[in-house]
Amino acid sequence: MIPQHREEPLYQRELFRLASADCLRPGGVELTERGLAHCAFGGGERVADLGCGPGVTLALLAERGLSPVGMDRSAAMLQEAERRLYCTRLWDLKSRMQGGYGSGDIHCIR
Repeated sequence: MIPQHREEPLYQRELFRLASADCLRPGGVELTERGLAHCAFGGGERVADLGCGPGVTLALLAERGLSPVGMDRSAAMLQEAERRLYCTRLWDLKSRMQGGYGSGDIHCIR
């Protein structure tokens, strides 16, 4: 039998983090800025960031007067986001997917 070797996910590897910066996705914050320019959000609307990673986009959403909700399946990424944004709601996708969401919980998903 071949032993199972579990490497850490790519997004948690130091070299990947150095190459991708904190946003961890193509387009980075600039792409989010462009998307927000097309939305007609009022202040305080709740916007979910699925796969929020370390919370870079959450910070941008909060700066724009929105109420961001970060969701990620990685506990390490949620901890990093929590350190960056102490007042933002963060949900663990592994447990939250079983519980569902209520009507009006989310206004937009990025």
